[in-house]
Amino acid sequence: MSTLKPIYVQYAEEAVHARHNRNFQVLASAASNLYNHFVHNPKDYINVESPLAVGSIFASCLGYQEPDEDIQEVRAENAIYCLTQSVESQNEVNRNLSAAYLFLVFSIHADGNRSVVQKLHFHVRSKFARAYLLSDGDAHLVAEILIKRYRAWKNWRK
Repeated sequence: MSTLKPIYVQYAEEAVHARHNRNFQVLASAASNLYNHFVHNPKDYINVESPLAVGSIFASCLGYQEPDEDIQEVRAENAIYCLTQSVESQNEVNRNLSAAYLFLVFSIHADGNRSVVQKLHFHVRSKFARAYLLSDGDAHLVAEILIKRYRAWKNWRK
């Protein structure tokens, strides 16, 4: 018996495939459909299927120029929420990819946006602690190291 995937997972998979094939027109369309789905169906965030695929698309779209900064903030928050769900995966590759995408979110969007930085710090502490079996103190250190490395990387880019 085959079960249908939720429509947002289909959008995310279409976008991931388009990103892989460098088809930016399809990527933009699928990512827009994904964004709009969650705007109109926020209850689907309760238990996201394929959180790595969904979160990675939101993270990837942070590179797009948007006239409305609120769209970027929602994308960043959506990425953080989904990717921190994926960090709890039993699959080590998914955990590590999620961590890399979280760094991407942080490096692209955290510039001057304190609320996103605070949310990322909170999620890194709470989710990474469980996923990597860290104590709260160690998880806090990981979050602080991530922030310091981001700041050093940002200064190096200048």
